Amino acid sequence: MGDRRLAGRKAAAALFWRRSSVEQLFELQRRDVVAFPFENLSALTEPFVSLDVHRILAKMTSGANNRGGYCFEQNKLFMAILQHLGYQVEVKEG
Repeated sequence: MGDRRLAGRKAAAALFWRRSSVEQLFELQRRDVVAFPFENLSALTEPFVSLDVHRILAKMTSGANNRGGYCFEQNKLFMAILQHLGYQVEVKEG
């Protein structure tokens, strides 16, 4: 029974990625906000906060850390994900 559920989820995911890129972008943004909380502890407690994408990914997704990130980290990681998926991303200062 588990194999059927997995197959159903894979089919649903395949259908999702066939939708328009605007719908995908909105869904990616929603999932990003849900998955990664904002936190600024590193900016206050560490002398240096790396903006290396691999370090940010490890900080926000790996085991014991599994923390959120502050705005620069969140935006840098989301930008890298979008670029990896083929979106053209333009960085703006805010």
